[in-house]
Amino acid sequence: MRRITSSIVMITATLFLCLMASCADPGNIQDDQLTEEEALEIVEAYIIPADGGAMADVESITSETENITLADLCDTTYLDTFIYSFVRPNRQATSEIIWNMSVLCNNFNIPQSASVSVQTSVDVNTPRIISTGNSTFAGTVTGLELRSPSMSWSGNYIRSGNSDLTFRNANDTDTELDLSLTNVVIDKRDQTILSGTGVYTLDVLINGNSQNFQGTIAFNGNQTATIVVNGTPFTVDLRP
Repeated sequence: MRRITSSIVMITATLFLCLMASCADPGNIQDDQLTEEEALEIVEAYIIPADGGAMADVESITSETENITLADLCDTTYLDTFIYSFVRPNRQATSEIIWNMSVLCNNFNIPQSASVSVQTSVDVNTPRIISTGNSTFAGTVTGLELRSPSMSWSGNYIRSGNSDLTFRNANDTDTELDLSLTNVVIDKRDQTILSGTGVYTLDVLINGNSQNFQGTIAFNGNQTATIVVNGTPFTVDLRP
């Protein structure tokens, strides 16, 4: 009889410890603290073209400028709106991009550079993140000369919105990415990213609990980027 009682006590204690240690299915647990790998997924989604990120804006506007006679815009401001769409079976992104460009020319009316302002509303649906938000970009672009094979972008990109993080069952997550870009070089011919760097902060609010991540981004020139999250480097594909 004593041995049966001991077994019952041990089973009860094991169940108690299991509950305290969250032995339930991890997929049903809603943890308010993201890991660095999970923060990376947000940063990646807010940058890569396929998810309507910062590079979608930069690449799209680079393409748009190739359809404009920039010499006609010397010392004036050009305003335009267009829709960016990326659709695959497991990934959809749609953005409305409103942008303006103030073109600076030399004494021969040859465009040299421009100041650019962009406002974007974006909806993204991927297997890991469902997000609705807005972004802004303010900066400069050089390489507008016809003979230049590329354009170089520098400026500040801010993306904020509400996300469902399906990888954590976190269905009400507020995020804001503040990204400073330096010399992001875009090939005019095919809009691929050749080089460039960035420094960012990411603020995340899940169920009232806030978290902050910081890091850098280096565009490697082979359609990948190295993203550092709180000191830990990761390599991501810019064309998933």
